[in-house]
Amino acid sequence: PLSAGVAEAAALVLTEPTAPPPGDEPFVLVCPSTDPAWVPLFARAKAVVMETGGVLSHGAIVAREFGLPAVAGLPGVTRRVRTGQRLRVDGGRGMVWVGDG
Repeated sequence: PLSAGVAEAAALVLTEPTAPPPGDEPFVLVCPSTDPAWVPLFARAKAVVMETGGVLSHGAIVAREFGLPAVAGLPGVTRRVRTGQRLRVDGGRGMVWVGDG
């Protein structure tokens, strides 16, 4: 657990920062870790799921600033989850559920 809260949305799986996809649909950002180049994606994200990071990592701090649920410590999550799959993220408990999407 990195940042408390619960959110549900379709996953957007990225291995490097890119421009947010067109449209207004929120997403759960799934990525290896973050640095300042990822911040534009946080503005549309409903939650963040990262392979690595701790409570003082960039992703955790920015997620708390944006009020987003966030979970890290899920090695291989960028390979296991596909863009478009429905995710439910509980940042307080450090849990992620994957739906069919």
